[in-house]
Amino acid sequence: MYKWFCVNKLSLNIAKTNYILFGRYTHQQDVAIIINSVTIQRVQATKFLGVLIDESLNWKNHINMVKSKLSNVASVIYKVSHCIDHSSMRILYCSLFLPHLMYCCEIWGNTYVTNIQCIILIQKKSN
Repeated sequence: MYKWFCVNKLSLNIAKTNYILFGRYTHQQDVAIIINSVTIQRVQATKFLGVLIDESLNWKNHINMVKSKLSNVASVIYKVSHCIDHSSMRILYCSLFLPHLMYCCEIWGNTYVTNIQCIILIQKKSN
């Protein structure tokens, strides 16, 4: 792999590189992947373009991350709700809350309703 990257004039940050085995069989033996004499670590979840992907693809880790971000934003919106009008509240909601909710929702939002119920509750409270 390292030679392929070099031949194609690509760089690889080995310190940030890891791998996941997808599927139900999580008790499989670890595969030894070695790039440039460095062993690549196996992880159960990793962040890829801002989305937490886990080996079972149930999106619980990502949903928990979004939930904590939305909770922080919802508390800010609640604290300023007494001081600003409705149109300003809408601007705050659309600029602070919606980006976290909408980012890659096509991927993780299609999970079970029980997984995203906590996000639905936070959204209802912030409206």
